[in-house]
Amino acid sequence: MKRIIASAGLVLVTLVGCSSAGTLAPSSEPIAADTAAPTVTATLAPAPTATPTPLPTPTPVPTPEVSQVAKEAYLHDVSQLNNGGEQAWKAFKKSNQSFKAYKAYFADLAKRERIFTDSVRLIQFPPEMAAHVANLLDKDSTVEIYMLEASKARNWAAMNKITAKLDAAGDAASAASNLVRQDLGLPPPPMK
Repeated sequence: MKRIIASAGLVLVTLVGCSSAGTLAPSSEPIAADTAAPTVTATLAPAPTATPTPLPTPTPVPTPEVSQVAKEAYLHDVSQLNNGGEQAWKAFKKSNQSFKAYKAYFADLAKRERIFTDSVRLIQFPPEMAAHVANLLDKDSTVEIYMLEASKARNWAAMNKITAKLDAAGDAASAASNLVRQDLGLPPPPMK
């Protein structure tokens, strides 16, 4: 009899120790051949399976409007161009302002103008701005051409003739830029 109680105690300890759910049911099999008393065995229920906790679905990030993205990109690009131009001018002013220095200055500006027009071409503008953007790119390309010509001028007379054309082209490019700025809701550039 001690053996049956000990076995039942072991089963209970096992059940409690594992924190598993189980059922106790009498068994008709004797533990030993010399005892006829029924024994108690545990039939364990299948182990519970872990169900993963569903992850929260991320809230969609609102897509900015095309005009807002274009506004930020254009403002960045035009600021880079203007700041680069100011740096080039300051460097030129510190130079001996020789003919060679003027040519180097215009070559530097032409590179900056090319970077600007290439960057603007990559911006996705709203469709209704297509004509103003195309006009800006055309005017800025003309400015770049005159800057390159100035960087290759052979003498002061040629430089003066080219820079007169460059000034007119620059004014046209500024007007075209102001139209794009208006379309994007940007204020005109500050006067210096």
